[in-house]
Amino acid sequence: MQYKSIYPFLRELFPLSEGGPPSAFVGERSVVEDVDFPGILVEVRFSRENFRDAMFELFGVDCPEWLKDSAAGRKSEFLAGRIAAKTGFSRLVGERPDFSSVLSSSVKNRCPQWKPGFVGSISHTSDRAFCAVGSKRGLRYVGVDMEDWIGNEVIRNIERKIIDRHERTVMEESGAAYEKVFTAVFSAKESLFKALYPLVGRYFGFEIAKVTSVDLGRGILMLQLEEGLHHCFPRGMELAAEVYFQAGYVITIVWAGNQLSALVPDFLASKG
Repeated sequence: MQYKSIYPFLRELFPLSEGGPPSAFVGERSVVEDVDFPGILVEVRFSRENFRDAMFELFGVDCPEWLKDSAAGRKSEFLAGRIAAKTGFSRLVGERPDFSSVLSSSVKNRCPQWKPGFVGSISHTSDRAFCAVGSKRGLRYVGVDMEDWIGNEVIRNIERKIIDRHERTVMEESGAAYEKVFTAVFSAKESLFKALYPLVGRYFGFEIAKVTSVDLGRGILMLQLEEGLHHCFPRGMELAAEVYFQAGYVITIVWAGNQLSALVPDFLASKG
């Protein structure tokens, strides 16, 4: 991924963030330029150590009730994700909207609820947040995930919950370091869930999709549904996850353009 700094733009979007504690919390903010995606991709770096509760008001982001008693680290991640989303949406529409009308958090499932006509996804690590957002005229669904490299010890503890033996064989045949491949697969399955959950309205686990091919040269993982989630997403359907390796972390994106809208009935599309 190639990034372009959007710091001057942020001076207009967040006028209170220049100098003092807010700018110590949010660091480099960039838009991705070299990815074929019908929307905006934004990455924001942040410092958990420099977070303060007052920054929700300073950055014009509501802190939902379910988050108010959470640890400072969790609140800093949430805020950084919303700053990335606010930045991406403003770049998309070319204006500074009232953010409360753009994105809210569902009380029921705590998932982002986007303004009608738009679709997006947010992810974060301990010091970076990432957002993908686009208009439904060009984007049917999108899920993004960002993960720091997963080490061997953690892999040994969680591997059986994420993949089966056949998937491991497919991953090993890719020829890449197993830690990198596993991190990419874990992330891709997270992105798949984020992409499809708003449409199908049901939870599903890592076992619902199996890795069928890994081409890290092209940056593509293929995932096949082992169970039908809806007649628009039947058993056996394959979906591609784009994989972008960065220094110390990976970003995956699962998305489809509006050509799928013809396959999605109105009542299902309204959930998106």
